[in-house]
Amino acid sequence: MSLKSFHPIFIFLAALLSLGFAAWTMFWGGDYLSDGLKTGGLVSGGVGVLLVGYGIWFVAKEYKKITN
Repeated sequence: MSLKSFHPIFIFLAALLSLGFAAWTMFWGGDYLSDGLKTGGLVSGGVGVLLVGYGIWFVAKEYKKITN
C-alpha cells in the first residue's frame, strides 16, 4: 500500500477522531467539563470539518493517480 493510497484513510481516521471528541464535549461531556475542554472540543470540531473537506478535495484531485 503506497503512501498516496493510505493518505485518505489516515485523513478519514483523523476526522473521525476530531469529530468524535467534539461530539463528546458538546453532547456527552456533562457539566463537569472545564471551559478550556469545551473550547478544545469546538476547535476539534472545526478541525474535523476542515479535514473532511480536505479529504474530499484530495480524493477528487488525486483519484486517477491513486488508482493507477
